[in-house]
Amino acid sequence: MNAPTPKNPGPFDGLPPALALGKSNTKTRNAADGTADTEPPMALPLADHCADVAATFRALLRRPIVRRRLARLAGVADLSDQACDRLAVAAALHDAGKVTRRFQKRIKGDPAAGGGHIGPLWSLLFSYAQTAADRQRHSRVLEALHDASMCSWFAEGEPNLSLEPSLMVLSAALAHHGALPQPSTPDKSDWMAKDGYDPLATLDDLSQRVRRWFPLAFAADEGDALPITPRFTHALAGLMVWADWLGSDTGAFPLMGLADLSAWTDDRFAWSTARADEMLRARRLDAAARQRRAAALPWSFAGVFPAAAAKSWQPRPLQSAMLSLDAAAVAPGATLVAEADTGSGKTEAAVALFLSLLRAGRVDGMYFALPTRASAVQIHRRIHALLTEALGDDAPPVGLAVPGYLRVDGEDGVRLPGHRVAWPDGDDGRLDDRRWAAAHSSRYLAGPVMVGTIDQLLMGGMLVRHAHLRSTAMLRQLLVIDEVHASDPYMTALLTCVLDQHRAAGGITLLMSATLGAVARARLTDTTRPALTAAAEVPYPSLFGAGAVTLAADSPARSIRLEPQDPAALEDLLGTAIAAARDGARVLILRNTVRDAVATQNALERLCPDPDLVFQVAGRPAPHHARFAAEDRNALDTALEADFGGARCPHGRIAVTTQTAEQSLDIDADLLITDLCPADVLLQRLGRLHRHRWRTNRPSGCTDPRALILCPPVAALAEGLRDDGTAKPGPGSGIGTVYRNLLALAATAAAITENPLWTIPTMNRQRVESITHPEALEALAERLDGEGTRRGVWQAHHNRILGTDSAHRQFACLVTLDWDNWQPEGLVQDSGIVNDVATRLGARDRRVELPPGTLGAFGTPITALTIPAHLLPAPSTDATPVVNATAEGLSLRVGEAEFVYDRMGLRRLER
Repeated sequence: MNAPTPKNPGPFDGLPPALALGKSNTKTRNAADGTADTEPPMALPLADHCADVAATFRALLRRPIVRRRLARLAGVADLSDQACDRLAVAAALHDAGKVTRRFQKRIKGDPAAGGGHIGPLWSLLFSYAQTAADRQRHSRVLEALHDASMCSWFAEGEPNLSLEPSLMVLSAALAHHGALPQPSTPDKSDWMAKDGYDPLATLDDLSQRVRRWFPLAFAADEGDALPITPRFTHALAGLMVWADWLGSDTGAFPLMGLADLSAWTDDRFAWSTARADEMLRARRLDAAARQRRAAALPWSFAGVFPAAAAKSWQPRPLQSAMLSLDAAAVAPGATLVAEADTGSGKTEAAVALFLSLLRAGRVDGMYFALPTRASAVQIHRRIHALLTEALGDDAPPVGLAVPGYLRVDGEDGVRLPGHRVAWPDGDDGRLDDRRWAAAHSSRYLAGPVMVGTIDQLLMGGMLVRHAHLRSTAMLRQLLVIDEVHASDPYMTALLTCVLDQHRAAGGITLLMSATLGAVARARLTDTTRPALTAAAEVPYPSLFGAGAVTLAADSPARSIRLEPQDPAALEDLLGTAIAAARDGARVLILRNTVRDAVATQNALERLCPDPDLVFQVAGRPAPHHARFAAEDRNALDTALEADFGGARCPHGRIAVTTQTAEQSLDIDADLLITDLCPADVLLQRLGRLHRHRWRTNRPSGCTDPRALILCPPVAALAEGLRDDGTAKPGPGSGIGTVYRNLLALAATAAAITENPLWTIPTMNRQRVESITHPEALEALAERLDGEGTRRGVWQAHHNRILGTDSAHRQFACLVTLDWDNWQPEGLVQDSGIVNDVATRLGARDRRVELPPGTLGAFGTPITALTIPAHLLPAPSTDATPVVNATAEGLSLRVGEAEFVYDRMGLRRLER
């Protein structure tokens, strides 16, 4: 008979058996290749870890704005100190399930032990006690969790709750990893005393410590029981995740070595309390300093924007409106909507609103959301500069909330093993408190000021992990959503969900757009949709939500001549562009698809006799579109702003671009050539034409703004419709694909033909409503069907668009949180109808990480390439990429798909 294999000693075998651990480094002590790391075993007693998290939870809850937001969701004026402490009792018990035998075996180095720490406790609470021993165990656990006290502390805030109020609070604390598992039959061995360790005795000890930590919670009632509502519970769950992330940070709350653990007898809650307050200040989650600095600002345009004032610039009407706004009078839950023409200073107006609300104590942070990664990178620099100018050393760190970047203020970090980050001005891998939020995408919304994509905001209302962290952290912030018109019906429905909870908590939002339709505005502000006649008569520009404020025009109205062109005559238009550039003009060519942009770039290089007239980066001609590595895209943006920005080029220039040039870039073209697109998008493009009104030295032939539109006639658009109303690709760039609503395109084409002289911004409102309001589209479909030979095809198309939009909104409802219902087992969607929840409809793009030192399209290092999903056939999506350097750039193979990456961007090779 073989002798039994001796058990390898665990790293914590020498500790007293009765000592329960709450955290250890056993997971990080093994390298990827299985070899042992040299890091010594370290851990933290369970009681100490619970003290750290509870102290952090209470410190967060005592932030004035956080406290007010949660109080509003509970339906009370404020949370008393006693109510805060009673909620902190639940937070202190968030890891009570770690007392089980299986979890303690696992955390002490036995991976075969298995078992989580949430499921066993949650299952025990819902189990049917069959025997006297079961009933005794169940009763003892409830007593240790202070169930009787909690039942008297918390009351129903509304009828028909899914759980008892006390259990709703406890479940929110237990759901600190995102959701709770479905209750199952408890494993009795988890709770049995054996080998010197008694789980129930450990739980009793933790329970008594909690009573000592929060004596006010157990004192006589100072008021009525706290009402518990589903919305409050959702926010409480997010606050719990936030506290657990902060309180589990070993940089702030260090682990102990074996010697300290063996001698452990102390209770460090007092130390944890002081440490939590210190950490919140270090991570700029305490807004007191910046609020004082903002309150001390000379409140005027010159005081807030001294650099602009030093150049004798005057405030724009929207900026003046924000500076004169009474922040204290802004209603809790207000959604402000700023509609103004492109180039009207909306970014600075948003900063003015933030500083106004900050000085009034109405917010303590800001999330500035944009539709694209590139626009977020651009605006991030401006927000950092503006806040530094206004608040000096007290300016909050401004992080870039774009996955793949590690940027705070003007510096980039580098990821190191073990979830560490190296910053240029810090020690290698040392914790950096100021930049904590930027190091992980799940906590972007927990930063003081972050600029990022709207996707990060939308995930705060979706059935994804850490949604509650996002949604609760944003409650204290001013949410600024720029270019809000760019969201499709699915994304608009997701945004509506997020704003619903933000508004209910009293959070403040600013929506900004040059071309927002009345229907979208009504959905986002939870107001009644106006009829077409009323919608078209709304003044423009305007500021809504602080009373209807009609803004003065930013500058005198300007007339732009729109000249329809045959899409087949592109080479003739390139000749026009070349001639204009020879005269010193900056010509912007904007195509609807990357494929057409690349083809146009090739044709331009073939036809243009002077290479210096073609837009270049680092001496290499290139189109400007989205299929470039982030580093190369940044170089493209910088070069485009240099050639088409404030300083004039020494000679003319022609740039071929896509929608990437529509927004967020400060560029000014003398001549615009563009594909047909919906009127609201076209207005954005026209905003790049003669954008800088102060320029008086326009070249010959470009003194008046003029746009050449590759515009197929309405009859040709009708040929792009099948009898069932579905759209076929063509007859122009992106028609039926990028822009699938051909009725909106027909309305725009008709408007150009009937009135080629557009007065901006006087006509903005009418143009936007003509292609977005259902009444206008219904009337147009009826008219076109009456004029055409294929009766009913336009109405069929209109119905199909309405049906598709409705389906997308319904799909959004399937993947969003129900704020009016608390079901802790269904907070994360991982099975059933939705398997891969995303903020944008469609297949997922593939990100390919590149070897260090890989050179990109313009001779500088790049780190990754993103392959659009539609370029990657399904069998290749999971294949390992093969990357090789070439003379012009890179070749890339993913399964059977082959790509090339060079100065033209990423393209798939067709066989």
